[in-house]
Amino acid sequence: MLKVFLFQTVTVVPMAAFGIVFGPFLASIGDETSGTTIVNGMFNTILCFTGLAANQLLQKTSYRKVGILGAILYFLGSFSTIFVTSLFQIIISFGILQGIGFGLMMPSVFTAFNHYFNKRKNVTMSVAQAFMVASTIGFPALTRFLLNTYGFRGTVALISAFSLHCIPAMASLQPAKWHMKKRKLSVIEMTNVQTLQNANDEEHKTKEGHKNGIIEGEPLLDHNNIEEGHHQQKRSLEMPRKSLVSMGSIAMSVTNINQLGEVEKSESAGIWKSLAKALDLALFKDPVYVNIAFGLSLAVTSDLAFLSVLPLLLENAGFNGQELTLIMTVYFIADLVCRILLSILTAVTSVRNRYLFLIGALFSAIFRTAFVLNNSFWWVLTVSAALGFLRCLIQTPLPLVVAEAYSHRFVTAFSLYMVVCGFVAMTFGPLIAFVKAVTQSHEMVVHVLTVAYLLCAVPWMLELIYTKIIKKDRSQTT
Repeated sequence: MLKVFLFQTVTVVPMAAFGIVFGPFLASIGDETSGTTIVNGMFNTILCFTGLAANQLLQKTSYRKVGILGAILYFLGSFSTIFVTSLFQIIISFGILQGIGFGLMMPSVFTAFNHYFNKRKNVTMSVAQAFMVASTIGFPALTRFLLNTYGFRGTVALISAFSLHCIPAMASLQPAKWHMKKRKLSVIEMTNVQTLQNANDEEHKTKEGHKNGIIEGEPLLDHNNIEEGHHQQKRSLEMPRKSLVSMGSIAMSVTNINQLGEVEKSESAGIWKSLAKALDLALFKDPVYVNIAFGLSLAVTSDLAFLSVLPLLLENAGFNGQELTLIMTVYFIADLVCRILLSILTAVTSVRNRYLFLIGALFSAIFRTAFVLNNSFWWVLTVSAALGFLRCLIQTPLPLVVAEAYSHRFVTAFSLYMVVCGFVAMTFGPLIAFVKAVTQSHEMVVHVLTVAYLLCAVPWMLELIYTKIIKKDRSQTT
């Protein structure tokens, strides 16, 4: 739990103030709204596509080593951001380097979390994220103070030093087996284990024998088979030569043509099968997984994009620095309150994480629409508090939705989800920039992000309704 808290505090918390820190700088070199969405879109795209590499690395090495590699890259990107002078350089340092680092650390941390906790995952994750949000509450005000005291580059340098804590956080991801208690086995248990191991060995040998055309215990050459083969060969030599030549030539010509196409097809099919097997792409044949992956990707991309542009939306609405800081603080306090309540709820009862995520996505779409209806201070403050409260239902259950549905294939399922999220983020970044350039309206940007929530909630509700109807029909037939 402490590792999840430390990782998210070092990485996620500074991102909450991205608009405050980089907004004035991006405004000085162009449009701050478009620049923010492009940089964050690149970050989300890169971190998600890193899921493919993380999937392969986590299957070949420990999540501790993968996490440390990601932490080093993340710090290098954060350190490089101190010296940026253009949008392109921010895309390289923040979007690509930090994106790769975050993309390697996130599946490593959640894989370790999944290994350590078989029970009470909801409570543990909620508590860890509650501590993270508690540290987020004061970050906007702290960022304002740092900007006024040390300026833009001094503030970025301090954030870079803060991100250096990623390395000890990832180094603490010790394998769960290091902490397992050793227990002496009784004679009966040892016998059962040995019997099971022998049975598995025999099954493996039998499969290998069938695959090679050899069965253990049977002679490779049988005397009767040799004699029978000799007689068959003799009879074949006695056949008319003319029929052999004519039939053979026709057969060979047809066979060669067919085999040529079959070889090409088998080679191409073999490459795709090998690739699909290596990446475990068979999950995409499961419609439930596809619905989950795309729904999570749309909602998370919308949430991160809205959080990055929220300070810019408030500034363009005419709020001063103190009002903006207060609204952002209330936003994160509401998020913290929800996480505390969620920790209590999951401690006393069992709730499906997918239902929590669905509620968060659906009601966030409603309150996101209400957010742009009025620009008065108290209206925006109240709606922001509601959005912060609902954000907990998006962020906290995210890895648990995947773990709940695909616990035994979590590494692959979560890594492939990250890839899907990368495609979604890659689409939304330019889309938001295009909408802003065409309409010159910040409200339309919010509406586009709201549609993403609906594209998550509606298919999920349809799937749940369909599943319930199918179960009801089956129970009636039986």
